[in-house]
Amino acid sequence: MSDPFYPSAEEEIQPYNGYGLEFYLECDDPSLRGELDDVKNHWAFDLIYQISQNAASRGNMLAHLEKYTVLSMEFTEINSPKGYLNENGVTGVLLGVASPEINTAIDLPLESVRLVSIKLLTPEQLDYVYQYGSDGRLNLSEELKKAGTHD
Repeated sequence: MSDPFYPSAEEEIQPYNGYGLEFYLECDDPSLRGELDDVKNHWAFDLIYQISQNAASRGNMLAHLEKYTVLSMEFTEINSPKGYLNENGVTGVLLGVASPEINTAIDLPLESVRLVSIKLLTPEQLDYVYQYGSDGRLNLSEELKKAGTHD
C-alpha cells in the first residue's frame, strides 16, 4: 500500500508513502516459490490483493489499526485452504496480530510504514469474532500469540 512510484512531472511529491501500511501473510506453501503466474493464481496472493484493495478503497485502515489494534475482515470469493471456509462460503481473517519474527514497521525514505499481518481464521474463530466483536479480536489475537500460531 506504500506507493513505490514517483509522481509525474505535473504532480507534487508528497511527504508520505501511500497509505502507510503493507500487508503480509506467512504461508509455507512450496508453490509460492514457483513462477510468478503460479503465485498470482494462489489463494494467498488473491487474499492479500483483496485486502489491499479494501484498504485502498477505505483509505483510513491505518487509523483503525491504531485505534483497535487488531481488525477482522471476511471474504466470499477466496479459494481458501480446507478448514478455513465456513458453511456460508466465508473466509475470515484477523489483521495486525503481532509476529515475534517480523517487525511491525519498516523504514522507507519518507516515513515508517506499518507491516500488517494477515491471519486466516477457522470457522470457529470467525464465530468467536462475530460473537464478541472488538474484545473477541483482541482476545483471539492474544490466544494465537500464546499458542505460537500468530501467522
